[in-house]
Amino acid sequence: MKDEVIKISVSDIFLDESIYPRENMDHKRIGIFVENLRDGFEFEPIHIQAFENLELSESCSTVKEKSKYRILDGAHRWSAYKKTGQTRIPAIVKTLNKIDPLLYAAKLAIGPKQLTEVETRNTARRAFQSNSRLTSSEIGRAIGRSRQAVDLYIADLRATTLLALDLKIFRLNQLGIPQDRIAKRLGINRRTLAHHLAKMPGLAKWPNSDLSKGFTVPQVANKHDWPESMVWSQALQGKDDLTRFKALNWGIRTWDLWNFNDCDKRFGDDWPGRIPAQLIAHILYFFSKQDDLIFDPPYFDKKADEYSEQSISGLSRKDYLSFLERFFRFLKKISKKTTRLAFINSDWRDFQNCPAGKEEPGQAILVVDYYEILKKTGWTLTHIIQAPLSSERFNAGVVSAMQKKKILGVVSRYVMILRLSVLCVLLLFFQPQK
Repeated sequence: MKDEVIKISVSDIFLDESIYPRENMDHKRIGIFVENLRDGFEFEPIHIQAFENLELSESCSTVKEKSKYRILDGAHRWSAYKKTGQTRIPAIVKTLNKIDPLLYAAKLAIGPKQLTEVETRNTARRAFQSNSRLTSSEIGRAIGRSRQAVDLYIADLRATTLLALDLKIFRLNQLGIPQDRIAKRLGINRRTLAHHLAKMPGLAKWPNSDLSKGFTVPQVANKHDWPESMVWSQALQGKDDLTRFKALNWGIRTWDLWNFNDCDKRFGDDWPGRIPAQLIAHILYFFSKQDDLIFDPPYFDKKADEYSEQSISGLSRKDYLSFLERFFRFLKKISKKTTRLAFINSDWRDFQNCPAGKEEPGQAILVVDYYEILKKTGWTLTHIIQAPLSSERFNAGVVSAMQKKKILGVVSRYVMILRLSVLCVLLLFFQPQK
């Protein structure tokens, strides 16, 4: 079926440099095209792509507000049309589906004027960085190069990608996650996973060798391009808990006040609902044994956007608490008598822009609400530990505004330890984001 040629406004089209295969525009060529147009010459229609629902680079964000299409082929013709003052030009709107737009553009670009060696190499590397699942043959066919040539172009990128995949598999394998779940989570087939798993025993050889020679964890992480947390997992392997706390420079809190001013940057991603690794370590130190099970359900309401539409975080307050009651009853039913449950929580109040005296109790979920449900469903409270949130999250300007409006914020947080009376500890993180 022949592509339909339609007239498109020049102002509705822009050049997205992220999918443009050439280093620079050839202004001499544009000048020739301008003369051709003035002499009445008709060009082949340019190829464009509608960018609705496409992820564009930040540099395109301002252009995106005014334009509707990005150029796949015909940048020089488009420029010539603009220079001659034409407002509407012939174009074909392409739907690429799973075809990489950069490679599509490169394949058409090598027709009238071959890409330079630098442009070819850069296009291959950019395409692979955008989609590491592309094979060398697929890239080669688009840029007019052999598979072997593309292998040379992207060898370092491929090695980095494979190492990153190996490290992900290593981490998940260390956590004891079943192979079928690892494959599904990483989007790879079982054969590929088996190939990578075969390398796992030797993957930590060199990092461990450097650790044994006295290199620090940051030095080893930097040398081998490992996440620091994974190097720590090797450095602390086989050591008892007291030795681990000492190596991490974490003092053990021996009272029921666990005050941590900040999260340890070595562990966990930086995000609003992050819980200090020190807090989790203390719960595990006092209330768990090796190989216990850890469970982390989602937040209520304030973190709803972080989860899928089917998540319980999207429930109303009433339905959310009702779900928890059913969940805790079910949990009791399937747990062994020695199960301990660690429940980390702050009061959740919708205090923002609302004076303390005007807050609606029916909009809040307090620690006592959770405790009443736990007690009702057969859980016995054994410890209440204070683990305050850091007040540093409120800057001076925010504090001043809160004081003027009589807004009472939340920094209190508690760890409730409960038991049925499993060789299983369940850490329930229900600390809504403020």
